[in-house]
Amino acid sequence: MGSYLSRITEDVKTAMRAKDKMRLTVLRMMVASIKSEQDRQGVEDLADAEELAIVSRAVKTRKESVQQALDADRQDIADNELAEIEIVQTYLPQQMDGDELATKVQ
Repeated sequence: MGSYLSRITEDVKTAMRAKDKMRLTVLRMMVASIKSEQDRQGVEDLADAEELAIVSRAVKTRKESVQQALDADRQDIADNELAEIEIVQTYLPQQMDGDELATKVQ
């Protein structure tokens, strides 16, 4: 089991114990996406980079949904999607800001 899938699976159990329905739903969707990709490729485990790509795609999809909801004046849907983005982003590596990047480059 890839590191992302195992971490998310453990977090599913934690969310179940905490009765955190939104987090549980989002995590289950992420597990389903990863397992779907495993089935599609016919492999038992995906590489961490492939799992990371799936998680990144989940954030991108939700960001697009936020924009569509805002365009349709559906703030309630946009707020829900933004909350889901926060949950999914906890599984992405920390992004460097401009100053950090400039320091690394130099």
